[in-house]
Amino acid sequence: MITMEDPDESWETATNYKKVVKKALENPSSHINHTNPPPLAKQQPLQVLYNPDGTQVIRIPISEFDNARYTYTFVSFDLSKILDDINQLFKSSSNYMELKTKPNFNRHNQMKWNTKPVELSDTDKIIGNINKITSTNYLTIKDEISKLHVITYDELKTIVNALFISCTVNSLNTKNYVMLIKSILLEFAWVVYDNSNKPITFRKLFVDTLETYFNNMISTVKSKKNDSEKNKRKIFMVLICELFDAEIFGNQLFRYIFNNLETAFKETNNEEFVEYWIIMFPYSQQNWTSSNKVYLNDKIKFFKDIYDLLSNRLQVLNKDLMEKIDL
Repeated sequence: MITMEDPDESWETATNYKKVVKKALENPSSHINHTNPPPLAKQQPLQVLYNPDGTQVIRIPISEFDNARYTYTFVSFDLSKILDDINQLFKSSSNYMELKTKPNFNRHNQMKWNTKPVELSDTDKIIGNINKITSTNYLTIKDEISKLHVITYDELKTIVNALFISCTVNSLNTKNYVMLIKSILLEFAWVVYDNSNKPITFRKLFVDTLETYFNNMISTVKSKKNDSEKNKRKIFMVLICELFDAEIFGNQLFRYIFNNLETAFKETNNEEFVEYWIIMFPYSQQNWTSSNKVYLNDKIKFFKDIYDLLSNRLQVLNKDLMEKIDL
């Protein structure tokens, strides 16, 4: 039994310090080497007393607690110093990008900046190569992308954005991009959690990106703004058709896009919607056969109904199409 005596005396209970005191008693001089270690209190012997009922009472001198406290105080001090050094290293590392550019005050023109070259990570290099894809390097770039560890929503979004931008700029390699997208869908298990902590796949994020652009495109053409992006919109429509042809999405989405173009033309009489419709039509002829031919017949009827409303330019350009569907 261990008891607490009068606090004015040089004794103290060990109820909450058994392990600490035991270690200190076993080796009272085991202290961390420090520049100015505190003087150790003179060691006093333990006292063992007995109660009238025969139970044992151990009285521990407070000097042993002081010795233990000194030991652990200086252990904490040294550990804190080490942790401070480590934190400083991390702090320096995180500030590297901020300190990379500094004004050169030695020059007369202080508006000039002495900028050190930026070193791109392997991930940035791989993503940067997406817009360089060709039929020759397709397999190499696909292999590089397969090595990416896509864990966060931002990482997946970066890849999707890079792919989308490349697809709508590099029109000569649309088929190669579609092949790459299909490979990602079939071979790469990319599933992350978005900002709402909901699971999201590459397919979902990519299709959402296409839908957002398409809806913005409809609004832009209706308002007759941004004619400078008309070529990009045409490339986008070819991309949509190639994705459909590769069975990356099905008839329902393709019909939805068709119907939106038809509705937008009826509302605005803007022939640009018909131009995009005409880009899609050959793909519907190729894919809508047998059971899906009813969809094709609807499109043929729409084009016949509006043909006389089109400008001479569009009528001449699509005279062959009109002759074919009249057969």
